[in-house]
Amino acid sequence: MLASPKVTAVERSRVRAFILLFIANAAFWSLFQQIFTTLAVYSDERINWNIFGWTAPASWIGSAEPVWIIVLSPLFAVMWTKLGTRAPSTPMKFAIGVVGMGIAFLLFLTMAGSTGQSSPALVVFFILAVFAMSDLMLSPIGLSVTTKLAPDAFRAQMMAPYFFSVGLGTSMSGVLARFYSADNEYAYFGINGAIVIVIGLILAALTPWLRRMMAGVH
Repeated sequence: MLASPKVTAVERSRVRAFILLFIANAAFWSLFQQIFTTLAVYSDERINWNIFGWTAPASWIGSAEPVWIIVLSPLFAVMWTKLGTRAPSTPMKFAIGVVGMGIAFLLFLTMAGSTGQSSPALVVFFILAVFAMSDLMLSPIGLSVTTKLAPDAFRAQMMAPYFFSVGLGTSMSGVLARFYSADNEYAYFGINGAIVIVIGLILAALTPWLRRMMAGVH
């Protein structure tokens, strides 16, 4: 797309902006998708699922974040409606979502170092609320902004790199999961969370430049 004569200078600038969003999106999903890899193991081995005398199934770990999505989505919709043009730009929303995802991982450090099934289920449930809030900053706009940044000649093809970034992050979540164990939780959650936060902060710092590169796409 960058080399094609069918792409104008403005469209080429937008494609370059997309490259950074591609990296940020992959970083986000590399942690988020660990709900189904690392956190599935964590749920089985480390979470105390006894809630007020009732023991919930460990498999519920995958359902907690969608519950928060259902609860928080109307609140986010109202917030964006109220803010209108004062809402953060797309690059800043991406940055906030990525930083939030890193913070969510760092929150697991509050329970690291213990042994057995000692992590309270309710604490993990509220950490997954941070997963959901980060998801709501990034996921709803990912596909739409990709469409807006796409050159007219490659509008359909632009979907491929977007979904590739999601797939790349999902693949990374599986690769990273093999490094997790209950004995290295400080390093695992700390390093993963810190790296993704740094990526989000870099994206936030580059937001003014990105907005210029996006050439009118908010």
